[in-house]
Amino acid sequence: MSQNESVSHIDDVACDASYFDQPVSRRGTDSDKWDEEAQPGELPMTIADMDFRTSPAIIHTLENKVKTGVFGYEVPGDDYYNAVAGWMSRHHGFEPPRSWMHFVTGVVPAISSLVRHISNMGDNVLLLTPVYNIFFNSILNNGRHALASPLVYDRAHRSYAIDWADLEQKMADPLTTLMIVCNPHNPIGFVLEPEDLARIVRLAANHHVTIISDEIHGDLVLRGEDYTPLLSLPDPLRHNVIELVSPSKTFNVAALHAATAIIADEGLRQKAVRGFNQDEIAEPNLAAIPGTIAAYTRSDHWYSALKLYLKANVEHVEHFLATSIPELVPVQLAATYLLWIDCADLLDRYPLTSEEWKAIGGQASRFTVNQHDALSHPLGRTDALCAFIRQKTGLIVTPGSTYGAGGDFIRMALACPRRQVDDALHRLKTAVDQWKETHTGK
Repeated sequence: MSQNESVSHIDDVACDASYFDQPVSRRGTDSDKWDEEAQPGELPMTIADMDFRTSPAIIHTLENKVKTGVFGYEVPGDDYYNAVAGWMSRHHGFEPPRSWMHFVTGVVPAISSLVRHISNMGDNVLLLTPVYNIFFNSILNNGRHALASPLVYDRAHRSYAIDWADLEQKMADPLTTLMIVCNPHNPIGFVLEPEDLARIVRLAANHHVTIISDEIHGDLVLRGEDYTPLLSLPDPLRHNVIELVSPSKTFNVAALHAATAIIADEGLRQKAVRGFNQDEIAEPNLAAIPGTIAAYTRSDHWYSALKLYLKANVEHVEHFLATSIPELVPVQLAATYLLWIDCADLLDRYPLTSEEWKAIGGQASRFTVNQHDALSHPLGRTDALCAFIRQKTGLIVTPGSTYGAGGDFIRMALACPRRQVDDALHRLKTAVDQWKETHTGK
């Protein structure tokens, strides 16, 4: 019996909505969202972590781990990798072989390492925008170019699609050697179809591009068909793919700093693992191994209840917007707890003032196809709207320009108790009413 098996025998505990209704005070806990970003009285609905307690099995396991009083060097063993593979098999129909997997201290550290070791200085790293903004940092901070292939927004149906001609053109650029795919896609809540993923991988192979698939939100598909782990595609489509998974978003355990890189191709895997070791991101902290095992082996009931609660939160907000703030229209969400809200109707009818235009640089955001300097992206109309909302009500939401090609959108995180969601909606309604009162309507 391994130490992790002996640390806790807590069974998976059944949970219901009441578990997630419990308020959790996170001020004074070194929370990025509550202590760094928000001032007293403000309500942050921004950073993608949850204001829920994690699963009882994880809590009890880590309590017992600390009680051992021994915090020496650790290495992930078969119990860790079996837990990862078992979770993927049960919930996503794909069981990666043990030899494909390697522990890393997080998805973002792994992406930054892969950018350094799989591409060369000055190369292009291709992104489907709007996309998780930290990808830009991993690219630009390592001397590469962030090359955007903007997704096509269908305003009539509030949905997105890939511009295949543009994507292939960008892949064909000799300087494009990497592509980061967000699967499912943050911030738009988009789940790519297996056929689309296969098409991306084929295009990438044809143009000698390696795909990094960030699947950190893969467990949080709330509607429709499940997401497709990229390495679950048939064998010919696996040789240029690196898949990254983590319990971080699913179980609200970002501070565990635990993730798994899954790489089928042996040569690509050896190159990636050398990079992980050189960058010192392959050694777990004291909580990473037992926390991950508890998440993946003894938290299924909690996980099922979580998804039901998150789906109910999303539907609650969608209904409120449709009936109380119809000028704000959410994009169709299939995955994540991050609602992507189209504010163009409001901003077209009640335009920014001249002072607000001046504050954002005089033009609406457009993350162009040639935009490389993603860290200095132009601001969008919702930068002014979000500043107004915060000033008037203390509600903090994220302007879409943060993610590129999203200057008329806001992102709102909904992984919190319903009472907190209702507080946010009340503040949002108050702010929008005040916006309409203070801005000349068309």
